[in-house]
Amino acid sequence: LVHIFRLRFRLQVSLKIYKDPNSEFGGIIEYDIITLAYQNNPNMPHFFLPSTGNVYMQDSASMFQSLVDVLVYFNYREDNGVMLPSPTFSSPGEEISATGELYEEYYPFITDWTTRNYTKWDIRADNGVSSADFDNAHNDSLLIVSYDDVWGKKKYKWSNAGTIIPFMTADGKKGIVKVLDADHTDDGQISFSMKIQL
Repeated sequence: LVHIFRLRFRLQVSLKIYKDPNSEFGGIIEYDIITLAYQNNPNMPHFFLPSTGNVYMQDSASMFQSLVDVLVYFNYREDNGVMLPSPTFSSPGEEISATGELYEEYYPFITDWTTRNYTKWDIRADNGVSSADFDNAHNDSLLIVSYDDVWGKKKYKWSNAGTIIPFMTADGKKGIVKVLDADHTDDGQISFSMKIQL
């Protein structure tokens, strides 16, 4: 008589996963339309403070200079041997030496500021962000992945309607601008939407 014993083993494993509290996507501020004037338009504001949503002309901007991250101007710039109209996004810290057109011709009073924030603009022609991507972004995931610091430069030229520009402010906030409309005269204006990290 042969007895065959069959042993069955049941292996049970439990795994506990701890989520990194910093791994969640963060909130953003969404501005549907901001309009800023170029340097020779005396009737509208030239400076934007993303942290507050305020646009300011010279006097108020000077009072809140530590919050000014965006300014605009217009000129012509060469692109592959051709001079093209260039609506330009920049910031008070465009040049650490405070020299050049921005300081000598467009907004000379900035040279007296004690704080000149430097915003870096991702200058890639194709950053992979579509208009629909921008419109559908409601947390900072797209803002984080779209900005590439290797391409972060002191200004973004040729900012015409439809241009999408990732950026990073002096305090490390990442954002994206979508240009809605841009005049091609130095007394004109530019309108854009912006999404930026809280």
